[in-house]
Parts: sequence; structure tokens; C-alpha cells
Amino acid sequence: EVQQNIDMESYRIQETSRGRIALERKVGLLDPIGTKARHGTAPEELEPLSRIIAELNERFGLNLGPEHRVTLGQMMEKLDADAALDASARANTRENVRLTFDTKVEHVIQEIVEKNFDLYKRITDDRAFGEAIKNFLFDQYLRAHRQAEELIKRGESKTLEFKATLRWNLREDRRDDTVITHAVLRTIAAFLNTEGGDLLIGVADDGAIVGIEADRLESDDQFMRHLAQVARNGLGDRASTCIDPKTQIVQGKTVCVVSCQRSPEPVLLKWKGMEVDAGGDFFIRSGPGTVRLPPESASHYIRTRFPAASTSPPVPYA
Repeated sequence: EVQQNIDMESYRIQETSRGRIALERKVGLLDPIGTKARHGTAPEELEPLSRIIAELNERFGLNLGPEHRVTLGQMMEKLDADAALDASARANTRENVRLTFDTKVEHVIQEIVEKNFDLYKRITDDRAFGEAIKNFLFDQYLRAHRQAEELIKRGESKTLEFKATLRWNLREDRRDDTVITHAVLRTIAAFLNTEGGDLLIGVADDGAIVGIEADRLESDDQFMRHLAQVARNGLGDRASTCIDPKTQIVQGKTVCVVSCQRSPEPVLLKWKGMEVDAGGDFFIRSGPGTVRLPPESASHYIRTRFPAASTSPPVPYA
């Protein structure tokens, strides 16, 4: 009888706190029960959702909280469970996957209207915010559904490139942290400044599997730390948060898939004196290649691609 007087559809789960709970009658602490995340991942692996919330708050001057993170998690679960979208992600180019994703995510957005009307209204009323949410969700989705072996079969494109190594010159059989690493960072910068993309390290231009073992670092973990460090040094701390590397085994060798999301601000590359302009070089993707834009062209591109940054573009394009 009570249930008949309550609109149960208007209720939703809302995260209000997290942590350890003190027991009332016994000495000790009760740890939170682990919840099963999508694909069975541990809760700490959902940290990217918290990062998305933090970036949205900073970019749009908002105060989105845990309840919005919960809603984003529910949206991701819906997208993750979509078999047709998963098939598209594994078999198509990034551009074609995005077309399918945009259709699917619109349905998912409509489903949150009762659970989180505030977020729904902001997504639908504020075009820039809505696009930012969709971009974040798309990049997060691809990270979980893109397999290196399938990507290699497609060959290089505007949003996919292969690099044999991060720092080792295979032709001369020596370490080259300058030219070889610059080529990797240049590709990452171009992806960030254009539409995002996937960089596969450990794969030759012709698709042959080289493996990151060729970089002669002691372990995969050391390779990942080295990649993170050079990204911060060459592209800056903020830009480095837009890349998400992970390793996969292909034909018995380790390949690093670097997923690069579209950056919300211009990214310049400065690396060991390789830059043409003192303030850093600006790269974009053009077809299956990376090109450096001269200052005048870069300024025009920045005004179009990054309108929020056009009032104070980075040196040397002021």
C-alpha cells in the first residue's frame, strides 16, 4: 500500500560517501564491499570517470559531484553492453565507429532524464558541454574495445599510426631518444590537435610486429613510465592527461596501444631542440600523415578548432 503512494521510478541510486565504516559493537573497521565494474574491472580502474568529472568542472566552471560520476558510469555500462557498437569498434575505422557511437549515445542520454535531470538538461542545453561529454565517453569506450590485432589489419589512417619503437633506432641498432622519440611525440601531438587517434608502438609501418621489447627497457612497466615521462616533458602535463597507453600481446610480442583523445586546448611540442619554432611546434593529422603547421596557418587553425583558446593562443602563435 505504501508503494502505491510512492513514485519508485523517480528514485535513483546516488553516491553520498565512500570509505571505511567503524563497527559499533566490536573493535575494528569494515572495508567497503568491492563492486563489480564493467568487464569485471576493479573499482579503482574507473578512475578515468573521476578524471572526466574533474576536467569538466575545470573547463566549464561547474561543481559536478559523485552523483554525476555514478550517472556517467551507468551510461558507460549501457554503451559497453551494446553488442552492435562493440562489433563496430572492432571492425571499423575510428571515424566510422564515431558515427555509430553518436547514434547510440543519444539514446543513452535520453535514458538518464529520470535519474539525473540536471546532467541531462546540461548536456542537451549546452552544446559545448554536451559535445565534451560525448567526446570523453567515446574516447573512454574505445580504450576498452579496441584490440591491437584488429587495428593492425586496417593499416594506417588519419586516426591510426604505427611506430616500431619509442627510443631505439633499429636501422643503426642504437638508442636514439632525440629523433625516434620525437617522431612518436609528433604523432601524439597531431592526434591531440585533430580528432584523436590510436598510436601503436611496437608495430612497423608495414604492420609487422616488432614489439616494445625492441626498445630494450627492463620491463613493460618501465616502458610505460618512460613513455609517460617523455610525454610530459615534450607535450606538457595537461596534454599528457589526454593519452592512455596500455599493452597488449600480439603474436607473442608486446604492443603498446596509445589512445589519444581530442585535446580541449592546443598542444605544442618541444623536444631536445628538434622544434623549428622556439615556443614549440604545432602538428595536426592530414590523411594518414602528420604535418607541422607554420605559425600563420597554426593561428588560423587554433582559432577554428580551439575557439576558447583563440583569445590567448600559445606562443609562438600569438
